[in-house]
Amino acid sequence: MNLTTELRYGDVGLSLTHPGPPSCQVLSAASMPKQQLDREKVEVALANPVGCKPFDQVFKPGEKLTIIVPDVTRYSGMEIFLLPVIDRLNTIGVPDNNITIIFATGIHRGHSEKERVALVGPDVARRILLVDHDSHNSEMESIYVPEIDSKVMLNRKVLQCDKLIITGVISYHYLAGFGGGRKAIMPGVSSFDDALKFHFYSLNKFGSGRHPNAKAGNIDGNQMHWYANSVMRAVNPAFAINTVQDAHGNIVEIFAGETASVFDLGRRSVVKLSGVMIDSLADVVVASCGGYPNDINMVQVHKTLEHVTSALKTGGKLFLLAACPDKFGSEYFRKWFDYGSPDQIEDELRRNFHINGQTAYSVALKAQKFCITMLCDGIASEDILAMGITSAESKESFLSEVDSALRAAKISYVIAQGGSLLPIRRRPLLKPN
Repeated sequence: MNLTTELRYGDVGLSLTHPGPPSCQVLSAASMPKQQLDREKVEVALANPVGCKPFDQVFKPGEKLTIIVPDVTRYSGMEIFLLPVIDRLNTIGVPDNNITIIFATGIHRGHSEKERVALVGPDVARRILLVDHDSHNSEMESIYVPEIDSKVMLNRKVLQCDKLIITGVISYHYLAGFGGGRKAIMPGVSSFDDALKFHFYSLNKFGSGRHPNAKAGNIDGNQMHWYANSVMRAVNPAFAINTVQDAHGNIVEIFAGETASVFDLGRRSVVKLSGVMIDSLADVVVASCGGYPNDINMVQVHKTLEHVTSALKTGGKLFLLAACPDKFGSEYFRKWFDYGSPDQIEDELRRNFHINGQTAYSVALKAQKFCITMLCDGIASEDILAMGITSAESKESFLSEVDSALRAAKISYVIAQGGSLLPIRRRPLLKPN
C-alpha cells in the first residue's frame, strides 16, 4: 500500500508517494490537542507568570524598557504576543516611546522593513522603535559575568534600560541543547567576538571533534548552555516570554515569568511536542526542513541535518529538500570546505575559530558519515558538491531516486518537519543474565 506525504520546500509543497509500513514509516510527533496561540492565552500567561509576581507588578510607570525578540530565522509568534504586552505596559504607565524592540540577530543578517513589520505585526511596527542588533557595528557595553570570571560585550540598549524583557521560541538546538531563553542575550545581542567564544564551547576541549554534550535536547554538561546561562544571569532580565511550537510549526504554548522557570517549562514541553521515539536506525531517510524559514539558508538547514541523521545508519542514504533562497546564510560558510576533509577543517577551526566554520565542519562530518542527496534551487550544484553532498538535477530526478531507494530499503523513514522534530532511539532492554 502506498501513502502520500506532503513535504514543504521553501514556500511550496511537494507530494511524495511512498511505501507504507512496515518498511517505511512517517515520523511525526504524537498528536496533542493544543490550540494555537491567541491573545487570550497571552493575557492568561502574563497574569499568571511562573516564578515571579504578575506582569503588572513587575514594571513601574515611566520606566524605559528594552524587549529582545528573535530574528527572521526563528518564528516565535511575536505578532500575536507583543501587542498584548505593549498594551499592558501602556496601562501600567510605560508609554510607547519608552519601549525599544531589538532583534536578536546574533551574527545573522539584518532585516528588511517588510520583514520587521511581518515579524512584530503592523500595529507594533507603527508604534515602537525597532532596531536590528549588529554584532560588528552596534554600540556595545561590557558587563562582568562572575560565573565565567570575564567580561562580555553586549548591545548597549540591553544594558542601559530600566528593565529588560527577553522573548523567543524554545526549540531543539543542535549544539546548545535548546534554543530560546538565555540565547536571546548570548549570542543574540552580543559582540561578534563574544559570539565566537560561545560557539567555541561546541568543540571538545580535551580531544578531537565536537564536545560530546553539545547536542540537541541536552543541557547536562553542555558548556554552551552553561556559558549563555551565566551571561543571562549577570544581565538579570526582569521578565521572560517564550513560546513553543508543535512539530508542524504552530505556536501552541506560551510561558511567561522568571527566566529559568520559563525555560525549564518550555524545554520540557518541546520534548513532549517534538520528540519521536524510534526502535531502529534506517537505511533511508527522506526529509524536509519543514519549509521556510527552516530552509532559508544552509546554516539553518544544518539543524535539520542534525535532527534527521539521528535516525539514519552510518552509510545510509538521506534525501533532503532544502530551498535555501538565502543560499549559505553567510559569506564565510562556503570557503571552509576548501580546507578539505573534516579533520582538515577541524585543524583550521581550532587555529582560527569561526561560528560558521563549526557549522561547516558539522556538515562535513555528516557528509562523510552518510550518503546525502539534496534538492536545492538556491545553491549552485558545484557548491553543494563541494560540501560532499550530491546535488539533485531536478525535482523529477530527485523523486525518482527517492522512489527507488525507498522500495529497496528494509527500514526507511519520511520526516516532513525535520527542522523541529527530533527522532530519539529507544534504548534496548537489557537481557537478564
